[in-house]
Amino acid sequence: MTSPILSIVTIALKENRDLIRCIESCNFKNIEVQHIVVLSDLKNQLKSKFFKKNLYIYKDNKKGVYDAINTGLEKVKGEFILVLHGDNYLTKKAPKLIEKLLVRKQSIQFGCYQLNSKNKLKNFLNPRLNFLNLILGLYPPHPGLLLYYGDFEKIGFYDTNYKICSDFDYYIKIHKHRIKFFSNMTNIIISPVGGISTSGINSVIKIFKERKIILNKHFANAKIIFPVTIFIGYIIKSFHRILSKS
Repeated sequence: MTSPILSIVTIALKENRDLIRCIESCNFKNIEVQHIVVLSDLKNQLKSKFFKKNLYIYKDNKKGVYDAINTGLEKVKGEFILVLHGDNYLTKKAPKLIEKLLVRKQSIQFGCYQLNSKNKLKNFLNPRLNFLNLILGLYPPHPGLLLYYGDFEKIGFYDTNYKICSDFDYYIKIHKHRIKFFSNMTNIIISPVGGISTSGINSVIKIFKERKIILNKHFANAKIIFPVTIFIGYIIKSFHRILSKS
């Protein structure tokens, strides 16, 4: 394989129709792509199905979502990195748009769709990346981040100490490293509603605890206000989630 322009890291529990849909949606025509798939349940059927693609399959360590992402990130060789979950998939127009914007040689933040329980597409909440939004626990949609490899070298890997909110920690590191990314509000990824962050009261409590720890680590001088800001941010996200269900 020649040096890829784009490395896609996709994590999933097992090989299924959602994962196949994800891989098939990454239909890039004009650039070399390295697609790294990290699975918990490895059956090696994907390689035969996608034998013409530069598909590389690895088994994860069964230590959580962000450890699996790191496993994939250790293998990337492209100038840009896109991280997807196995049930995410690109819109039909996404590959062409991504190819067009890669010439900027900088990180790009795209928008994302949520696919709700009524099979309707709704916009993800996509706040600007700044201090105020971060202390509220608000940040851009993680699947929409196309990361320039030079920026990845500055930020590093995901912190596996956080089981739910390591993406939040990652965006704070992007902010603190003053990474300049190009913001394109086009929704390029579809993500079904659900996941560990929306799976009941226990996950809500864990989110509150992890976000407080993360904010205390990065902005210790303002820690007295974080219980309030996190609560306000959660209300904003909950209200947006209710609207997305309709």
